Amino acid sequence: MKKIMKSKKGITLISLVVTIIILLILAGISIGMLSGDNSIIGQAGNAKTQTDIAEEKEIIDLAVVHAIGKSKYGDIDETYFTNELEKNNATVTKSGSKYKVTFSSGRQYEVDQDGNVKEKKFNPNALEISELNENGSTYFGWDVINYAKTLPAELQDTKWQLFYAGALDGETEERIYLISKEYVKNALLPAKDGAKTIEGSNEYNTKFATNDTNGIMPKYSGSSNITELKIKNLNKKYFDFLNDDTSENPNMKAVAYMMDTTIWKSFAESTEGYAEYAIGGPTVELLFTAYNKYKNKSLGNTYEARVIDKNGYQIRKNSGFTFSSNIDKMIENDTNSVNSPYSVSNLTSQTTAYWLASPSAAGGSLIMDVNSSGNVSNLKYGAYYGNSGLGVRPIVCLDLSFTLEKTKDSNNKDAFRIVEK
Repeated sequence: MKKIMKSKKGITLISLVVTIIILLILAGISIGMLSGDNSIIGQAGNAKTQTDIAEEKEIIDLAVVHAIGKSKYGDIDETYFTNELEKNNATVTKSGSKYKVTFSSGRQYEVDQDGNVKEKKFNPNALEISELNENGSTYFGWDVINYAKTLPAELQDTKWQLFYAGALDGETEERIYLISKEYVKNALLPAKDGAKTIEGSNEYNTKFATNDTNGIMPKYSGSSNITELKIKNLNKKYFDFLNDDTSENPNMKAVAYMMDTTIWKSFAESTEGYAEYAIGGPTVELLFTAYNKYKNKSLGNTYEARVIDKNGYQIRKNSGFTFSSNIDKMIENDTNSVNSPYSVSNLTSQTTAYWLASPSAAGGSLIMDVNSSGNVSNLKYGAYYGNSGLGVRPIVCLDLSFTLEKTKDSNNKDAFRIVEK
């Protein structure tokens, strides 16, 4: 008897479910291989990005080779370098001795005078100096929390805050200036050829007067010691007045010490290269430029300084006032503020005023100062170079490669951190 077999058509429900599950698994694997950073598509995208970066660097390298070839001095010919890159739809800006090259891709590169190329990482939190300037009444005085950490060990307890961001009179290059938030102890102030300042009535007070040949004063001849243009521009009106003349007044010998970048370099020797230079305190021109920007929006005041003779500056509050040697309570709205970069009213137990690195027209032995009550003076509060009751608050000018980004300090207060541009 023949056995008749019935053919089975179709598949069972179980087989169908198993098939679907296998197909879903395979689909998931395929999608995973095509998406994500390590996927085929992601890796292809990364490879294209790296190729584009290599091509952009090659464009820069070729421009560097040609630009150096055009230079008589073995460095980059700026005009030729810029023109070559603009042919490739790139823009070039110069910052100090370095060039910033930006391509249409948005990627940026830094090129030094030796032709070394470094890709710049975009930092969305970094602030342009123009933004710091426009929001001066908000930002000036904020602490800068990472500067001291990069200084020599003996200076790592110093605290720093924003003093000014922008250009000075006669300059087009914008810079960021920091000031020591507190007075610096006399023992930490720099020496000149072995000579130091004299400690006044306490460890925070500094005076320059001495007849001792080992003292600070005999180490300087006066205005002729200040030779760098960027440092002269901090007292631009004074040096414009002198023209080719010089001053050997005692106040200018003290100012020469305050503005000697070679001896104040320990305050600028950050391990990250943050600072271009440091000096012993703000000048009256830097103070007024900063303060006018800081307070004008709310007070409408414009403080001015002028030079009438070799002795130094006179000052006034607004154009309707007479030039004199003192402005009472210029910083009156800040005197109760611990965060004020202009007066330090909360530290009167240490000292009552700090030196400005500017000479006074009131006399050849007088230097300008800022009193803890908010007075800017060069006479009324005894700003004699040998006064034993004034302190020092150094100024730091950041290198042009760096800017500030907003952050929070350890107490969750608004603060800044120095970052690369």
